[in-house]
Amino acid sequence: MIYLDNAATGFPKSPGVREAMERALSECGNPSRGSHSLSKNADEVLYRCRVLLAKQFGTLPEKVVLTKNATEALNLAIKGLSPKGGEVVTSDLEHNAVLRPLHALRAAREITLKQFRTSLSDDGVTVENFRTAVGSTAGLAVVTHASNVCGRILPLKAMREAVDRKDFLMIADCSQTAGHIPIDITELGVDVICIPGHKGLYGPMGTGALICHPARELAFRTLV
Repeated sequence: MIYLDNAATGFPKSPGVREAMERALSECGNPSRGSHSLSKNADEVLYRCRVLLAKQFGTLPEKVVLTKNATEALNLAIKGLSPKGGEVVTSDLEHNAVLRPLHALRAAREITLKQFRTSLSDDGVTVENFRTAVGSTAGLAVVTHASNVCGRILPLKAMREAVDRKDFLMIADCSQTAGHIPIDITELGVDVICIPGHKGLYGPMGTGALICHPARELAFRTLV
């Protein structure tokens, strides 16, 4: 078998991944649920993971939230940061993990949703379309870093720089780029990046992270 579906799940996993999973099954208990060694081992493993992710993506360990996958991270970020009654902007290249929570919020009349067109050949056009869609009223943008369909990498840094407003937030879906190209959240200028562990990072299924900019304090809405 020749496996070409790495955009969905990185395969094959390295022997180190399998070994780490086997150690976790025998050496880790519930984290933060006791003072015994198994619980402490789990705490240490999780914290080391946050430290490594923070180093990889240019933030602080306390700004890393571990999740089950990028979909959960995106749902937490979108539902937690969408301005109630405000405008949210997204692109025409988004995955359902972005579109479904946005459309659910729109259907509940919690947000107004605007979509901008990307160019597959001209970053300048994409940036201008984004700037126009955001305008002076949108409070949040949720944009893919790279399309899982066509592979187009969007100019996130230039897009963020095109909107010079302190009251504007930007979430980046880095599902297809994390582990494949260097990503520094401070360099990109976005407020949150959401990543899976099982694609370009070649970790096991059931892993992901919501990663916040190290210098920004974000107020997430309470989710029920």
